[in-house]
Amino acid sequence: MTPSADDLNRGVAAVHEALEPLVELLEHPIAVAIRDLAARCARDLEAGLTAAAAPGWEGPDPEALTERLRRRHDEAWRSRHEGRVERVQVEAMRRTYDAMGAALGVDLTLRNPVLDGQVRQLRNRSTLPESAWLDVRESLQRSADAGDGIREASRRLRTDVGGMSGYRSRMIARTELVGIANRGSITAARLAGVGGFKTWQATNDARTRAAHALAHGQTVPLDDTFSVMGEAMDYPGDPIGSAANVIHCRCTVTYSDSPDGTNLPMAEPAGAELGPAPVVEEAPAGRAVADAVEVMFKSPTRRAEVEASLRNIGDLIRLPDDAPPIRLPIQQKGKTKTRGGAYWQRRGGSGALEPERITLNDLQHGDGIRRVWLEDRVALAHEIGHHIDHWYLRAVDGREFRAGLSSRDAMLAAHRGVDPPTEFGRAFAEVYRRILASPTWRELLKVEGQFGTYLRSAEELWARAFSQWVGTRSGDEAMLAAYRDAVRYRDFATDRWGIGMDHWTDEEFAEIADAIDDMFREAGMLK
Repeated sequence: MTPSADDLNRGVAAVHEALEPLVELLEHPIAVAIRDLAARCARDLEAGLTAAAAPGWEGPDPEALTERLRRRHDEAWRSRHEGRVERVQVEAMRRTYDAMGAALGVDLTLRNPVLDGQVRQLRNRSTLPESAWLDVRESLQRSADAGDGIREASRRLRTDVGGMSGYRSRMIARTELVGIANRGSITAARLAGVGGFKTWQATNDARTRAAHALAHGQTVPLDDTFSVMGEAMDYPGDPIGSAANVIHCRCTVTYSDSPDGTNLPMAEPAGAELGPAPVVEEAPAGRAVADAVEVMFKSPTRRAEVEASLRNIGDLIRLPDDAPPIRLPIQQKGKTKTRGGAYWQRRGGSGALEPERITLNDLQHGDGIRRVWLEDRVALAHEIGHHIDHWYLRAVDGREFRAGLSSRDAMLAAHRGVDPPTEFGRAFAEVYRRILASPTWRELLKVEGQFGTYLRSAEELWARAFSQWVGTRSGDEAMLAAYRDAVRYRDFATDRWGIGMDHWTDEEFAEIADAIDDMFREAGMLK
């Protein structure tokens, strides 16, 4: 499902919520650094950095003196304070792109070359704000105007600069985070190719400067710039703007698909530091996976494993809104020679297949090899994959329930090299194209007999791919270890049994996982 401008605006609101706690975290190291700067500059005055002699001011003029102090202390700022400030700023960038990526359904990790470039750019510039040096210069100017001596000028500097560290640090922290948030949403919009137009949204209160109140509602194409006080700015907080346009800015960008702009209500929660955030009507949540099953295990240990697997699945996908109200039992089966599970269906009154239950087997010791990789988490994800195939994927083509594209249809399309008629169908077929191009598939072709036919069936390929996708995308270490163990057992494989052929290596599965992302996105099921 292609992301929309509304998804962008939901992302903007999520970014504000994610960054709000960082204002105080960023404020603290900046305040410490400003107090340290004031103390160092004052000590320099007292040590005779100027040629001034009490009681008159006879040394360099305030502007030249400020430059001398800057040259002395920019490096000290870097070595003593910049690392702490940068850590919070990079965390703000990470949270921004995580929130935007989740809203748009795209991967926006800082490993992306564009985003990595922004991190490098941040680290290559000094984070000591110009406003701190303006405070130093203004304090020295007041001392010069008053004819202060060295001691008086030093004392005034500590008071004017160090004494304002709390207010100044909050202002700087807010300015930095507003810039990161707005730059992040603009970058996400461009990378995702969503939202053709952007709108400047000012905070509607008495603190908003006149120029930004006038810019409120200004809508331009995404790649154009706003005109604010005669300056071209890509977004509120754009560092290309002058200090008068950037410092203390609390404005926001919203997005639309038309030049008419957005007409969204804007909310600013009590105590908010980062200005207003758009209020967008939530997209339908869909049906939670946990609501479609009923765990009936008595063993608390195994029940915990099953519920962990369900949480992994529920964090990744939601079921369609029009899905039937099925409550599928998940049951525990008695001692068997195989550990794994089964997805059971029965014939309903109309003769159509209906889901009945999922059973997970007890411990097994088959073939002289303890198949430790088939844990409950993996086995359940596998069986849920069958259930999703039979009862949900076939319903997303806009036709009647169970009339959509099945795993068999998708695999057949991939085999024949034809494209199904819908975006979902094409995405599902792409999953199989990548499966059929994998080295594991070539190994599966060597497995003989009914077991080989079973392993190569469309339903089994899908269920195994779904299970591994759940483990990969959730980062569940137990599941990932199980898949890697399975691959290692290929050393025991024979043409008859194909041991270890039921999952893929991490490297070959990466492309399959991307295709499954796209398929669920087109189905409207990806969270």
